[in-house]
Amino acid sequence: MSDTSKLGPVIAVNPADKLVIEARFQLTYALHYSVFDYYVKKENNQSYDFWLDDENYFNTRGMGTNIGAMVCYGFFGFAVDMSNAKIPVTYYIDEPGKPEVTGSEKIPFKSFQVKVSFTL
Repeated sequence: MSDTSKLGPVIAVNPADKLVIEARFQLTYALHYSVFDYYVKKENNQSYDFWLDDENYFNTRGMGTNIGAMVCYGFFGFAVDMSNAKIPVTYYIDEPGKPEVTGSEKIPFKSFQVKVSFTL
C-alpha cells in the first residue's frame, strides 16, 4: 500500500475553444507500507521468511519525480503520469539453519497511472 503527494509546476495550453493540453514535472513524496510478508520455499523443501521491519512502518518514505500530461476536450479528459522514487526500508530474513540477516535498502518505487475524467 502506498501514498504519494506531488508538488510542482503545470503548464497548460488552450489551442482551441474546448481543447486544453497540460504538461507537468513535479517532485513526489512517497510513503510505502508493506501489508504482506514474503515466504519462500526452496527446492530442498526448506523455507524462509522475508519481511519489512514492523517498527518502521512510517519511516519508509522517499522523494522522487513525476512526469505527466493531460488532454481535455470539453467534459472529457485523459491523463498519464509516471512517478519514480526510491524508498529506504529495513528488512530481515529468517532462514532455518542460518543466522538472521538484517539490513537496509533503498527500493525503487515506480508507478504508471492512466486516468480518465468526466467534468460536468
